[in-house]
Amino acid sequence: MKKNYEKELLSINWFAEIGNHDIDISEEFSIRFERTKTKSEMEKRIASQRWENKTLDEQGIITVYLQKNFKEQFKNWNLYAEEAREFIDKFLVEKWKELQCKNGFSDNFISSVRWDTIHYIIVDRFSEEVDGIPTFFQKLFEVYQSGHVPCGWSGKMDKGFIYIF
Repeated sequence: MKKNYEKELLSINWFAEIGNHDIDISEEFSIRFERTKTKSEMEKRIASQRWENKTLDEQGIITVYLQKNFKEQFKNWNLYAEEAREFIDKFLVEKWKELQCKNGFSDNFISSVRWDTIHYIIVDRFSEEVDGIPTFFQKLFEVYQSGHVPCGWSGKMDKGFIYIF
């Protein structure tokens, strides 16, 4: 099976622009966003119950969509999730931990990035087989690809915006 994500994830310059407010990114993302101003604000938002709930809700939207529309393909969820965890642990976690130590970020930071990346990979794998799969995690990856990190949610769960740092 084709794996679109591997080359893409390995080429990201992870967190290179984190906290940089000097560059204009107003047209860069297909998801509404607002910037966090400080590292402590980012840490607070990334560890918040609201952000966790939002990403869990988005995972739920994906699983319901697949169960309702693609029952046979949905059986691959656990396989794709395990594949994602193995890839992340083998190729990305150490790089993230180095950047975590360098920047003094909490363990919540790594947990959030790992969760987003697992779901990005799962959606990438299913998008090879099915049409119309929800793309929230793909939109988050536009933020990672720009060197920033998505770290929170504001507004109603279906009509809000992410925070980035």
